[in-house]
Amino acid sequence: MTDYLHSLTNWIDHNRGLVLSLILATSTTLWVTACEAFTLSPSGSGQKVNWIQLAAEVDAFEARVLAAETDLRNQDEIKAKFVEISSGIATSVIGGTFNPTQLISSLVGVAGVAGSAGLFYDNRRKDKVIRTKSGNA
Repeated sequence: MTDYLHSLTNWIDHNRGLVLSLILATSTTLWVTACEAFTLSPSGSGQKVNWIQLAAEVDAFEARVLAAETDLRNQDEIKAKFVEISSGIATSVIGGTFNPTQLISSLVGVAGVAGSAGLFYDNRRKDKVIRTKSGNA
């Protein structure tokens, strides 16, 4: 009868360098692939994040950038509207075609622009309060 265990231990003893390197390579491979990858957060918080957390931070950053772009665009539109109304009044005064009803309609337009700017600012302030209360600030 053949003693397989004795033959195996003799083979391992004869090839111990190979066996140890295979065990070391296997355990290193398992250790490296089993660990989750982390990196420092690009937000500057100093925390380490994984892929899912990094994607969430990128999405949140993109949303803040989009909100900032929208805010800048709205401010530019308000400025352009104000300049348009002011230049219309100035053209009328210089051209001698100015009348008080034009002034009233222009003032109503300026009030509308100012009112929309105020509403926009108020909505941003309210959004900030809501985010702070919900813990998403």
